[in-house]
Amino acid sequence: MFEKKIEPSDNLKHYIHYYCVMESNSEVDFFPKHRIYTYGCVVLVFHYKDSSIFHKRDGTCGIEPRTVICGQQAGYYDLSLSGNTGMIFVVFKPFGQDCFLKYQ
Repeated sequence: MFEKKIEPSDNLKHYIHYYCVMESNSEVDFFPKHRIYTYGCVVLVFHYKDSSIFHKRDGTCGIEPRTVICGQQAGYYDLSLSGNTGMIFVVFKPFGQDCFLKYQ
């Protein structure tokens, strides 16, 4: 599995903490669960290649959509990456997403 953290450009560093790219290309159908803890900022996630499965604390699970916007969460969840997957995370600073997202 490959993971890389990327700093934003000078123009975006006031709004974005960092980007993160995670990729896997393996014969394993699904990797062991990776615990995702709460984060106090908005995170925008783009999936490409195969799907990932998320496991909630109540025991239910589902396939993550191709694009996810996560706000502050009440608790953790577990994520199982598939053998051939890729994800790009955009981790905003507090209120940084307001310049890019419109709320109604």
